[in-house]
Amino acid sequence: MKTTFSAFSVIGRLRIGQQLYGAFACVLVLTAAIGGVCLFSMNQAHNTSQVLAAKWLQGVGQLSTVRMAVIEARQFEVKHGHTEDSSYYGEYEEKMTQAAKAVESSMRAYESQVAGEAETALLTSFKKNWAAYTQAQQKVIALGRDKKHTDAVDISDGLASSAIDDAGSSLDKLSQFNLDGGTAAAALSNEFFTRTTWILKAMLAVALLVGLGLATLITRHLRKQLGGELHTASGVARAAAAGDLSTVIEVRADDHHSLMALLKAMQNNLTGVVANVRSNAENVATASAEIASGNLDLSQRTEQQASALEQTAASMEQLGATVRQNADNAR
Repeated sequence: MKTTFSAFSVIGRLRIGQQLYGAFACVLVLTAAIGGVCLFSMNQAHNTSQVLAAKWLQGVGQLSTVRMAVIEARQFEVKHGHTEDSSYYGEYEEKMTQAAKAVESSMRAYESQVAGEAETALLTSFKKNWAAYTQAQQKVIALGRDKKHTDAVDISDGLASSAIDDAGSSLDKLSQFNLDGGTAAAALSNEFFTRTTWILKAMLAVALLVGLGLATLITRHLRKQLGGELHTASGVARAAAAGDLSTVIEVRADDHHSLMALLKAMQNNLTGVVANVRSNAENVATASAEIASGNLDLSQRTEQQASALEQTAASMEQLGATVRQNADNAR
């Protein structure tokens, strides 16, 4: 509750433009943050997929090619060591040469992506075992060419077989290392996806709550300031400006400071002023009528007094004439 009042007090000190700009700015900042997290997540997902595709999956493919070439080399080496028909030697040796080239080509491509001491050690072990097998293979070929078929079979079934088993074991470890790396990369990608999903959900929830909270606070504050709809307030002001003070304005009983409450107070005051002016005008009219009537009576009395004075003057003249006449008669 205190937080709400505090927010109201802070918002109340801002102008409407500042309130709206602030609300939109908060929403835009949160939107930008969500967009930034999305872009970062997409970049991380892209990097992880690149590592998975370019390193681990490609490595597994290259090692699979090496495995097939190793198996092919071993097959033709066994055929070479166990046959006494020298007419096949050229074909078998050509196949073994092609297989060896395939192993070398694929291993060069694989070696360019090797990273870390563990993988380097596994690669070194395979190269060592493969070199041991190729030496045994060359012995089988040489013994076959020398028509020492028993010795060739012994080398093929003994030394060459042991060497190819060691090479195959090293190759298995390399393949498993790449499979484990791919699995770890996939797990990391899945973990990152899950974490990012929760972060985005949380940020969306915060954005919605902040947007809804700001909208609610600003709307309540504006409604508290206005006390009603803005078009109603403008209609009341327009009617008052036109001289119509009869508009009914409805406000809450505890509303004394909103725009509608002030408009109602202004309307009531203007109505009182107009009533007082009208009453005073009527009193002035009555007094003016009384003054006019008194002036008329005064004028009439003045005329009467003037007439009486004229009569008195005439009587005095007659009296004076009579006195003069009596005086003349007395002489």
